Amino acid sequence: MFPGCSYACENAENLTFEAGYFDTIIVRDSLHHLYQDADFEKVKTEILRVSHRGTVLIFFDPNVNFMLRTFRFLSAHKDAECNFGTARRIMSELGFREIHVSFNTLFSLPLSGGYVGINFVPGSKILWNSILTAERFFEKLADTVGLSRWLGWRYLIVGVRE
Repeated sequence: MFPGCSYACENAENLTFEAGYFDTIIVRDSLHHLYQDADFEKVKTEILRVSHRGTVLIFFDPNVNFMLRTFRFLSAHKDAECNFGTARRIMSELGFREIHVSFNTLFSLPLSGGYVGINFVPGSKILWNSILTAERFFEKLADTVGLSRWLGWRYLIVGVRE
């Protein structure tokens, strides 16, 4: 599908890339597993080794809040956790200066079964488009009134290595 791209399956504790290889590192939907299920000191060492001054590091992970925990409870879904505060601390400890923080996904993720395992909404294109349109509106509203951190199911933290 993507002839100009190459993919590699790597162990985050022992990457095969040379030092300073990456300009951008994206840790999507896996920080919580790396944090709790891997030797995270090795993971941090590898992130530092394969990055360089100016490398952008992106954490995009579940925002552990009451809604996430409620839906996990309802669906009996157990998962590792790395909350927003811990992710920010990790970013800072690694020497990356935070340049962006946001929260998103108020209800489409839990309704789809993402992170909790049960699809609470039937597969209808019209219904899903309506849900996503409503979600964009309510995300902006939550941002405006300062509730995104508490209602959003996902956090995004972007940092640059100094």
